[in-house]
Amino acid sequence: MAEGVIESFSSKLIDLHQGFINAVPSYVGDFINFVVLLMLVFLYSVFVWYVYRFLATKNFLKIDWEKYIGSNNVLGVKTLYFLEYVIISPFVIFFSFALFGFFLLLMSQDVEIHIILISSAIIIALIRMTSYYSKDLSIEIAKLFPFTLLALSMTTQNFFSIERVINQLNQIPLFFNNILAYLGFIIALEIILRFFSFIFSLFGLEDVED
Repeated sequence: MAEGVIESFSSKLIDLHQGFINAVPSYVGDFINFVVLLMLVFLYSVFVWYVYRFLATKNFLKIDWEKYIGSNNVLGVKTLYFLEYVIISPFVIFFSFALFGFFLLLMSQDVEIHIILISSAIIIALIRMTSYYSKDLSIEIAKLFPFTLLALSMTTQNFFSIERVINQLNQIPLFFNNILAYLGFIIALEIILRFFSFIFSLFGLEDVED
């Protein structure tokens, strides 16, 4: 059902786009295509810059629960920190992973969904793992890999085609059908990282950088 609706929607968008391009001078059509694709690349770049600098920090939420419920409520504070580390943080990471994968979907061509998701998952996992060792290293990785993928995408044939971008919308149902499988992986990874961080702290092994 959803696939049919999206295919019909994308088909209508392509028809509207083609009708508009045919109705205006070629240089106007080229300019419109340039602006649309420029905005897509701009949004992707802003996303990478802000979101991945955010995820490159070990404790990226930095919520002071004691401030809200009082330091005397030890059990409540520990419970909320547990929820932050095991539930809230993984869901924020998962949302970032989904958004990153969606951008890659729009910018790619003839790339299978599972390849896009695996690539996104590896990059997210690498950023989170290195954030427990060094924030600076994590930030560098967060910038290097996404922008490298962007550069590779821009060198592929038909990247500067609005029809290609619209046609990629047809894969959205398949994208969301497969993405939930990675939620468990992200939650498990964050729990494991927290566990080893706790073990290291017991032995007085400080992080290189928080």
